[in-house]
Amino acid sequence: MHPDREQIFGNEAFAIGMLQAVAGGSVVAAISQLDKILQYANMLAFLLFITLMSFGLVAAISAAYWRHQYKMWDVKQKPGKAGWYLSAMRRSMLLALILVVAGVLWLVGSFWYVDYCLPNTPNI
Repeated sequence: MHPDREQIFGNEAFAIGMLQAVAGGSVVAAISQLDKILQYANMLAFLLFITLMSFGLVAAISAAYWRHQYKMWDVKQKPGKAGWYLSAMRRSMLLALILVVAGVLWLVGSFWYVDYCLPNTPNI
């Protein structure tokens, strides 16, 4: 048994929680600020942002579930099943991270595009 095992899994739990909080909070914040997002970007930017963040939230929730399953099978000392869930958890965390980062970059890029590239739009 690795001496830092519990610390490593504690860090993974923290990372999963942060991904859930950022993705879920972003969805709620974007919906509540829809009028401002539409003022500075457009509906496509909003819809893609919400979609990416929602999928990121689903991936983070899946990671939490697979973490639970991993711990359950690890306690039962079934390494085959435990290993599959550990791998699924880590892949899901990576997917959630990619989706959240892509959503933020898309929204910020849309703000820049609308402000500087579209004709006949006033600069803010």
